[in-house]
Amino acid sequence: LEARLVVNAVDDHSIRFVPPLIITAEQIDRAQHTMHEVLK
Repeated sequence: LEARLVVNAVDDHSIRFVPPLIITAEQIDRAQHTMHEVLK
């Protein structure tokens, strides 16, 4: 929540963003960077 990105694991190969989002490529890049930083 601190990173302002909420996701959950659906199965072994998928994650779900909550709530569902319609987003731009730039926003996907930002989310990917945020997830990388949080999961270090």
